[in-house]
Amino acid sequence: MVADSSCPQCRSVEEDYLHIFRQCPTTVQAWQNLNLLWVTSNLISDLWEWFTWVFTVGDNNQCRLFCCTIWMIWRSRNQLVHEGKIKIGVDLATKVHLYFVEIDGLEENSVTLGVNGRLGQISRQTEATIFFDAAFDNQTSRSVSGLVVRGEMGELLASKAVLHSDISSLFMAEAHASLKAVELRISLGFQSIVITGDSKIVIKKCNTMAVDKSVLGALIRDI
Repeated sequence: MVADSSCPQCRSVEEDYLHIFRQCPTTVQAWQNLNLLWVTSNLISDLWEWFTWVFTVGDNNQCRLFCCTIWMIWRSRNQLVHEGKIKIGVDLATKVHLYFVEIDGLEENSVTLGVNGRLGQISRQTEATIFFDAAFDNQTSRSVSGLVVRGEMGELLASKAVLHSDISSLFMAEAHASLKAVELRISLGFQSIVITGDSKIVIKKCNTMAVDKSVLGALIRDI
């Protein structure tokens, strides 16, 4: 029995750290969607020297984004190997954007909305996807709804973070995030849009016709 040493994502070459973080097509797509494709242009063959070069050349925001993306790429690789979960580069970039939307929302204690300049030039008949996620702090009973809007080609159109207080559970936080995704869809005015998130319980409750009598019921009815 011979172990397969090829990249579990692309299956095209032998896997090593440089391939995982810099060369795999999925990784390249993620860097491109995060406007960090320049980090792949250097031919340094030592991983730690490459990290040092990125931290030397990039500004604070770019280095912050780079570190989070490296973590997300490695996490995604492990999920593929151990759980069979497949993510494309756009998915990784979206997860990174959602993470920072949530973190920035907690830091600023306010509602933030960042809209790409291209949004006003795009027809509302264009298909788009709203990705939503929630971060929950049990100690303070606060949560942040993170929202990212991407166009047909995976381009970032808008992002938003909303801070909530008096949140009793992670499920309640996820329900608030779902509601904010619906509200954002209405405010943007897209004719066709997909709303997607990781909360299976909230999504299942939204898709049933039965009246929900749980603590989530009122929010579910609004959704």
